[in-house]
Amino acid sequence: MHEYFKRLSIALGLGILDAGTVNHALIFHDNWCGIHEKNECNCNPDIIIQTPTGQMKVQKDGTIQGIA
Repeated sequence: MHEYFKRLSIALGLGILDAGTVNHALIFHDNWCGIHEKNECNCNPDIIIQTPTGQMKVQKDGTIQGIA
């Protein structure tokens, strides 16, 4: 499973992101990440969730940090 899927799944499991809502996820992979060669994501991507109330960053442990 791709690293970013794991982190988003943790956030959903923790109830941090509401299942059934529409949000935009921006995934910023490292230049050397396998995703660019059609392989598994093997980097520590920056994940930004855009919601109607603002942006949040998904940490490696699946928790959310607000972005000012």
